[in-house]
Order: sequence, then structure tokens, then C-alpha cells
Amino acid sequence: MNLPISRTLDFAINNLLKWPLAVAFIYFYPSIVAFFLQAFLLHIENLNLIFFLGAAIFLLTNFKYENKFLTFEHELTHAIFCFFTFKDDIRIDINSPKEGVAGTCSYKNGTNWLIQLAPYFFPTLTLFIALMYLLIDAKYYFFLDICMGYTIAYHLKTNLMELIVSIQGSRDSDTQKAGRFFSLIVIPPLNLIIFGLIFIYIA
Repeated sequence: MNLPISRTLDFAINNLLKWPLAVAFIYFYPSIVAFFLQAFLLHIENLNLIFFLGAAIFLLTNFKYENKFLTFEHELTHAIFCFFTFKDDIRIDINSPKEGVAGTCSYKNGTNWLIQLAPYFFPTLTLFIALMYLLIDAKYYFFLDICMGYTIAYHLKTNLMELIVSIQGSRDSDTQKAGRFFSLIVIPPLNLIIFGLIFIYIA
């Protein structure tokens, strides 16, 4: 049922959008950096030190790449973009029998680079906490500020860990599937744009 829509989206994402987007990111990179810095400074102006406490708590923990929660969050992010691009039979396995693979997200109806690179630019936990600001009374924002600092530090550190492993990994790695050169072009600006929007939203 989803096959025609899924294949059409894959064609558009992989063939029509991919390299024009990469070129656009290169051209607008100074503007993207300026947007992020402006959003970050706006966020800092309205921020208390609790945010940095949350970040420090994560950075002081001994969080290893083999952590099962990291594996689940990574594969969940793949699955979210599978859902967005109308894939069928989406399954997450954090105990993959495949040698050298911590977990897998399997799906049907083709694939695209958004699915492959999603964990490296889409901060699933941070966006979840950001949405909680809409649901929780303002007097509890201090708790969300701690969680926000924690999840941002989590995303940045684990994102770097995963990216290094993926780039140095096998031909089956996420960045290899999407193209390593393309991955290195688009992952940084996508992070800057998404975090810039988050900072503006919660400022």
C-alpha cells in the first residue's frame, strides 16, 4: 500500500534533493553558522546554570559506545525516518546477530539517505524534552533544563562517537551507504539548523 509513495519519496530524496542540498549547505554555511550562534546566544541569555549542570552530569558519566540505550536510541531514530518515508515492516533489534553490528533497524520498500543519516543529525531525546515544555507547568522547567542540557551533551558526544565508528567502519556503515563525502558535508549543517531551531523554541 505504501510502496508507490515510499519509492517516489526515495527517488526525490536520493536523486533530486541529495546533491543540490549539499551544494546549498556549502554555499550557505556561513549563514547557517550565524543562525545557530544567534539562536544559541538567545538561549543562553534566558538560561540558568542548571542547563550546564545537566550537560556536566552526562559528560562525567562513563558512557560507552556499546551502551544498549545508545543502540536503541540510534535504531529508533532510523525507525522514525522510516515511518516518515512510508516504509513497511519496520523492526528494531538491539541484539543483532551480525558480527560487528550493535543493532539494526530493518524495513521494506527501499531506502534513502535521510534514514541512513538520521541518528547523526536528529536529536531524538532532545526533541522529546523540548516538546515537554508544552505539557509541564513552568515551575518544573528547572527539571526540563537539566534534562535538556543532559540530552544535548548526550547527542553531541554520542553523535561524534557514532560518526567516527561509522566513517572508520565497513561498507555497510550508515555513512558508507549514504556516501561518506556527502555525509561529512550535510551532517554538521543539519545539526546546526536543528539545534538552532530548538534553542529558539525553548528560549
